[in-house]
Amino acid sequence: MRSLWCFLLCLLFSVSTAGLVAGTWVKAQDYGGIYASWAILILLVLVTLGRALYWACMRVSEPLQNFT
Repeated sequence: MRSLWCFLLCLLFSVSTAGLVAGTWVKAQDYGGIYASWAILILLVLVTLGRALYWACMRVSEPLQNFT
Protein backbone atom coordinates (compact mmCIF):
# COMPACT_ATOMS: atom_id res chain seq x y z
CA MET A 1 0.00 0.00 0.00
CA ARG A 2 2.83 2.39 0.83
CA SER A 3 4.47 1.76 -2.54
CA LEU A 4 1.23 2.72 -4.28
CA TRP A 5 1.18 6.07 -2.47
CA CYS A 6 4.80 6.67 -3.43
CA PHE A 7 4.06 5.84 -7.07
CA LEU A 8 1.10 8.24 -7.04
CA LEU A 9 3.25 10.95 -5.48
CA CYS A 10 5.89 10.30 -8.14
CA LEU A 11 3.22 10.62 -10.83
CA LEU A 12 2.04 13.92 -9.34
CA PHE A 13 5.58 15.30 -9.27
CA SER A 14 6.17 14.07 -12.84
CA VAL A 15 3.10 15.85 -14.16
CA SER A 16 3.93 19.06 -12.29
CA THR A 17 7.53 18.92 -13.56
CA ALA A 18 6.36 18.46 -17.14
CA GLY A 19 3.97 21.39 -16.75
CA LEU A 20 6.66 23.60 -15.27
CA VAL A 21 9.16 22.75 -18.00
CA ALA A 22 6.60 23.25 -20.77
CA GLY A 23 5.35 26.51 -19.29
CA THR A 24 8.74 28.09 -18.64
CA TRP A 25 10.74 26.78 -21.60
CA VAL A 26 11.09 30.17 -23.33
CA LYS A 27 11.63 32.18 -20.14
CA ALA A 28 14.32 29.77 -18.89
CA GLN A 29 16.67 30.92 -21.64
CA ASP A 30 16.53 34.47 -20.25
CA TYR A 31 16.32 33.67 -16.53
CA GLY A 32 18.75 30.96 -15.48
CA GLY A 33 17.23 30.52 -12.03
CA ILE A 34 14.31 28.65 -13.54
CA TYR A 35 16.64 25.72 -14.16
CA ALA A 36 17.04 25.36 -10.39
CA SER A 37 13.30 24.80 -9.96
CA TRP A 38 13.44 22.21 -12.73
CA ALA A 39 16.31 20.45 -10.97
CA ILE A 40 14.48 20.42 -7.63
CA LEU A 41 11.34 18.90 -9.10
CA ILE A 42 13.31 16.33 -11.10
CA LEU A 43 15.12 15.39 -7.88
CA LEU A 44 11.76 14.98 -6.11
CA VAL A 45 10.57 12.73 -8.94
CA LEU A 46 13.67 10.55 -8.66
CA VAL A 47 13.48 10.35 -4.86
CA THR A 48 9.81 9.36 -4.83
CA LEU A 49 10.39 6.85 -7.63
CA GLY A 50 13.26 5.34 -5.66
CA ARG A 51 11.15 5.11 -2.52
CA ALA A 52 8.29 3.53 -4.46
CA LEU A 53 10.59 0.92 -5.95
CA TYR A 54 12.12 0.29 -2.53
CA TRP A 55 8.72 -0.31 -0.92
CA ALA A 56 7.51 -2.40 -3.87
CA CYS A 57 10.55 -4.70 -3.70
CA MET A 58 10.58 -5.09 0.07
CA ARG A 59 9.98 -8.62 1.26
CA VAL A 60 7.26 -9.14 3.81
CA SER A 61 7.50 -12.30 5.84
CA GLU A 62 4.37 -14.26 6.59
CA PRO A 63 4.00 -15.35 10.22
CA LEU A 64 3.94 -19.08 10.79
CA GLN A 65 0.81 -20.57 12.30
CA ASN A 66 1.22 -21.86 15.81
CA PHE A 67 0.08 -25.49 16.02
CA THR A 68 0.50 -25.90 19.77
